[in-house]
Amino acid sequence: MKLKKKTKFLALVFILTLQLGFNISYTHRNRIVDAVEVQPFSDVIEWRLQEINGKWYRRLYNLTQRVWIGEWVPI
Repeated sequence: MKLKKKTKFLALVFILTLQLGFNISYTHRNRIVDAVEVQPFSDVIEWRLQEINGKWYRRLYNLTQRVWIGEWVPI
Protein backbone atom coordinates (compact mmCIF):
# COMPACT_ATOMS: atom_id res chain seq x y z
CA MET A 1 0.00 0.00 0.00
CA LYS A 2 2.82 2.37 0.90
CA LEU A 3 4.54 1.66 -2.43
CA LYS A 4 1.38 2.53 -4.41
CA LYS A 5 1.02 5.90 -2.67
CA LYS A 6 4.68 6.69 -3.26
CA THR A 7 4.41 5.71 -6.94
CA LYS A 8 1.26 7.79 -7.43
CA PHE A 9 2.89 10.78 -5.75
CA LEU A 10 6.03 10.52 -7.89
CA ALA A 11 3.92 10.14 -11.05
CA LEU A 12 1.93 13.26 -10.13
CA VAL A 13 5.10 15.26 -9.47
CA PHE A 14 6.58 14.04 -12.77
CA ILE A 15 3.48 15.03 -14.76
CA LEU A 16 3.29 18.47 -13.13
CA THR A 17 6.98 19.05 -13.81
CA LEU A 18 6.53 18.16 -17.48
CA GLN A 19 3.54 20.46 -17.85
CA LEU A 20 5.36 23.35 -16.21
CA GLY A 21 8.37 22.80 -18.45
CA PHE A 22 6.27 22.73 -21.62
CA ASN A 23 4.39 25.88 -20.64
CA ILE A 24 7.60 27.80 -20.05
CA SER A 25 9.20 26.68 -23.31
CA TYR A 26 5.97 27.30 -25.26
CA THR A 27 5.71 30.91 -24.13
CA HIS A 28 9.43 31.45 -24.73
CA ARG A 29 9.36 30.12 -28.31
CA ASN A 30 6.32 32.14 -29.36
CA ARG A 31 7.37 35.44 -27.80
CA ILE A 32 6.92 38.36 -30.19
CA VAL A 33 10.00 40.56 -30.47
CA ASP A 34 9.42 44.26 -31.10
CA ALA A 35 11.54 45.94 -33.77
CA VAL A 36 12.72 48.41 -31.13
CA GLU A 37 14.47 45.60 -29.21
CA VAL A 38 16.62 44.50 -32.16
CA GLN A 39 19.63 46.73 -32.79
CA PRO A 40 22.68 46.03 -34.96
CA PHE A 41 26.02 45.90 -33.21
CA SER A 42 28.05 47.61 -35.93
CA ASP A 43 27.57 49.73 -39.03
CA VAL A 44 27.37 48.15 -42.48
CA ILE A 45 30.25 49.47 -44.58
CA GLU A 46 31.10 48.65 -48.19
CA TRP A 47 33.40 49.77 -50.98
CA ARG A 48 31.90 51.85 -53.81
CA LEU A 49 33.65 51.92 -57.19
CA GLN A 50 33.68 54.70 -59.76
CA GLU A 51 35.48 55.31 -63.05
CA ILE A 52 36.94 58.81 -63.35
CA ASN A 53 38.79 59.78 -66.57
CA GLY A 54 39.36 56.12 -67.53
CA LYS A 55 40.80 55.17 -64.08
CA TRP A 56 38.98 53.21 -61.39
CA TYR A 57 38.66 54.63 -57.87
CA ARG A 58 37.15 53.21 -54.70
CA ARG A 59 35.74 54.82 -51.55
CA LEU A 60 34.15 53.44 -48.39
CA TYR A 61 30.46 54.13 -47.82
CA ASN A 62 28.60 53.63 -44.52
CA LEU A 63 25.20 52.20 -45.46
CA THR A 64 23.85 52.48 -41.92
CA GLN A 65 24.51 56.22 -41.49
CA ARG A 66 24.48 57.00 -45.24
CA VAL A 67 27.78 58.90 -45.20
CA TRP A 68 31.04 58.64 -47.13
CA ILE A 69 34.19 57.55 -45.31
CA GLY A 70 37.53 58.88 -46.54
CA GLU A 71 38.44 60.03 -50.05
CA TRP A 72 38.47 58.40 -53.49
CA VAL A 73 41.52 56.13 -53.77
CA PRO A 74 42.88 54.82 -57.11
CA ILE A 75 42.80 51.05 -57.50
